[in-house]
Amino acid sequence: MSKKVRFNVKAWSQDTAQGTMAQDDTRLNYFTCTLGEAATWNADHPHPFHTVNHLIDEQAEDLRQRPAVNFPGGCFAEDGRVIKSDFTYRELRAYSLATAARLRRRLQVSDRNASGTAGLLCSSTPEFILTWLGLMRLGISVMLLAYLERTAIKHLCSTSNVSVVFADARNYDRVKNLKDGSLAINISNILYNLKPEQNPAKVHAPVKPEDIAYLFHTVPYILQMLAGDPADPEDDAGLRLLQEMDLVGVGGAALPASVGEYLASKSVKLVSRFGSAECGFLLSSRRDYSTDREWSYLRADPYLQPDYYDFEPQAREEGEPPLFEFVVKPKWPHRGKTNRPDGSFATSDLFERHPTITNAWRYHSRADAQITLLNGKKFDPAPVEGELLADDIVEELWPTVEQMNEETQSHARLARSSMVVVRPERGEVSQLPKSSKGTILRGQAEKMFAEEIERADDYNPELNGKRVRIPDSQVMGELGRLFDDVVGRHIDPEADLFAQAMPCSETGKDSKLVSLSCRLQDDKLGLADSEWERLASETTLMIHSAWSVNFSLKLRSFQDQLAGLNNLLELRNATRSSAARFAFISSTASVISAAKGDRPISETLSSDPDDASPLGYSRSKWVAENILASARVSGSFATPTSSTSGLRSPGIAEERTPITIIRVGQLCGNSRTGAWNATEAYPIMLSSGRISGCLPALPGEPLSWLPVDVAARSVLEIAACPPDPPEPPRAPGQRFLQSRSQHLHKTPVYHVVNPHQEPEWGDMLGWICRGGGGGGGGDQNGGAELSVVPAPEWIERLERALDTRDHPAQALLHLWKAAYGGRRGSLGVGEGTAARFATRRTERISETMKEVRPLGREDVLRMWRWIEVNV
Repeated sequence: MSKKVRFNVKAWSQDTAQGTMAQDDTRLNYFTCTLGEAATWNADHPHPFHTVNHLIDEQAEDLRQRPAVNFPGGCFAEDGRVIKSDFTYRELRAYSLATAARLRRRLQVSDRNASGTAGLLCSSTPEFILTWLGLMRLGISVMLLAYLERTAIKHLCSTSNVSVVFADARNYDRVKNLKDGSLAINISNILYNLKPEQNPAKVHAPVKPEDIAYLFHTVPYILQMLAGDPADPEDDAGLRLLQEMDLVGVGGAALPASVGEYLASKSVKLVSRFGSAECGFLLSSRRDYSTDREWSYLRADPYLQPDYYDFEPQAREEGEPPLFEFVVKPKWPHRGKTNRPDGSFATSDLFERHPTITNAWRYHSRADAQITLLNGKKFDPAPVEGELLADDIVEELWPTVEQMNEETQSHARLARSSMVVVRPERGEVSQLPKSSKGTILRGQAEKMFAEEIERADDYNPELNGKRVRIPDSQVMGELGRLFDDVVGRHIDPEADLFAQAMPCSETGKDSKLVSLSCRLQDDKLGLADSEWERLASETTLMIHSAWSVNFSLKLRSFQDQLAGLNNLLELRNATRSSAARFAFISSTASVISAAKGDRPISETLSSDPDDASPLGYSRSKWVAENILASARVSGSFATPTSSTSGLRSPGIAEERTPITIIRVGQLCGNSRTGAWNATEAYPIMLSSGRISGCLPALPGEPLSWLPVDVAARSVLEIAACPPDPPEPPRAPGQRFLQSRSQHLHKTPVYHVVNPHQEPEWGDMLGWICRGGGGGGGGDQNGGAELSVVPAPEWIERLERALDTRDHPAQALLHLWKAAYGGRRGSLGVGEGTAARFATRRTERISETMKEVRPLGREDVLRMWRWIEVNV
């Protein structure tokens, strides 16, 4: 943060200065001149001013009575009187000098010794502009504080060595007592009864070329307000005003497409302007407004591309339209931040190319602001939200949603049950956290409405009405009604769904798959009697992998999961085939604490609950394993030769319920594509570097991850293997019964893990990080510019980043913070990979497990590339 502000303003003609714009709409002008265009112009046409105050002083001589700044509606002092709200250039110079004089006396500094950094938190009022200009005239750097949480403001002031914070009356309480030694000053008291300097002398603090520039943006909702209601012909006063203007610009946040299209269709010369705090004014949609209505497509200058900026293609799924990330190159005049080794700044802003107009690009979304659904698919909610905001959501909400659903991807459609209305009387709507641009801070808003969101996610028809079973005769009619509601059109039940343009992801057409909707915790799994009977008569193998993966829940929260396990065992016992097998997918977390030294954890049942990690998830798996072991023993079935007493006759082989426990370790991306579960902790941890700029160093942490497709093949091989052979017949008189604990201990347990302790976490960081630290300085082919820091520092930097950025790491932050007091490898990110697990028994029956190899550089980079695009 610094005191130099560079205004790259194109020299204009006298006619332009008097308010008349030339008829050539496509020429370069100060309203659409980007920093890149200004740099090339200024090289040939240098101007005399280099700071904001210098500009004001020059204009005070050349354009004395011309308006410089205005605050509509006036501003009110605490005693209720209206203070000055508009300034000419001459007045602005005089008042800013008077403010500088008062600040000099208040801070007890001279023109020569003023230095340091001051914070400024103020609404858009004369108090703001005068304090800002006055401090810069004294040579004091100004940090403009956004409307952040008090803790975030405190952190900014602490790390930037801010010794004094100025705030208006509205914000003064937010900055009082931020830290020991800091000073909070109420601007209103300083500027009370301010008189302009009558004979002002030019005051310029020394400014160096390397001082950082500031850029300011406006927001587009004013245009939406001025556009009026298209359905009301009399509501056109604002529209007529816009039609008279030479140019109407929008920038800072997205203007709803429907509003922009309406204005352009009414001959408003609408120009979209795109910039960033890091790089200033970048692009505009300057064009021939008389023939070109594509206001939302920004125009790239072929003379600046690719030396100053470029559009880089992004990885996309097959069939999806191509997207391009806007990257600012090192030649660009101002880059307040860089994130690539060559000095470029990758903005994370994604654009789509115009199908016919050359060098025309429309903003699509943020690469880091897409929502990831439970099924792993992603979509950008901004277009949907924009359309909702453009409509009367009280009276016409659902028809608008239906129209959007027809035009959007299937996985991004909104359902009635997922829409929650927040009552204005609760006061929450007016308190939505917003950025300085007026856009909603999604992460903070989601926290505010976390309870409502959770209720929508857990929506159950039983909460809103009676749950009824539909007779077979009514199923066809009910399905037709649902198609009408969800898809918005009638479906012919006799015709093929594909022939009726139904997206394939909305159908279940697979002759080898029968999908049954059930509730595991309900009696008979919530199935109809006919469905239950069919399963009991046809099932020969059951693989139970449905378990809630939530590291925040206590053991008692897994009651429904354990009840579901019991009901599945009831189904197993009801099967017609005595050889029907039951395979349970457990977790290595159920025995992770049993690790002792270098000795691997055995492929046997645990009898000590302390062997599980402290997480409720881990303990629920331990409980499930012991329930299954007991069911295996007590579930023995009598053979036709059993005696009436229920004891098997001597010499008959002892048979047990064929139950298998498969403990799965930490899984990772597919071995061929790198595709991973985007909601798992490790992908989220690795992608957090995008917002924190760093990743944690975890010395000695082995990368014993198993690709998910390898694990799937191993599970199928184990589950399909015949059960352990029965014990041989015993001779007459031989002791028959064994202790129950011995039988429990014989429950078949297998470990589907990567048994290799290499590579380690540090090796992986070396492959993906260019920022250094990760063992070897980083990989030069596909890596990212990230620093490697101690884990506690990573947590601190991530927490700061999450104050202003949205990222799925928010949900896991508390677990990671708590985990750093524990033993090595206990990060709470997965199944705990520091321990070693025996796999000898597993390798005997699984050919895939025999061939498991350590992860290599290409494996890691393949997963890293997937994470960069999808998480």
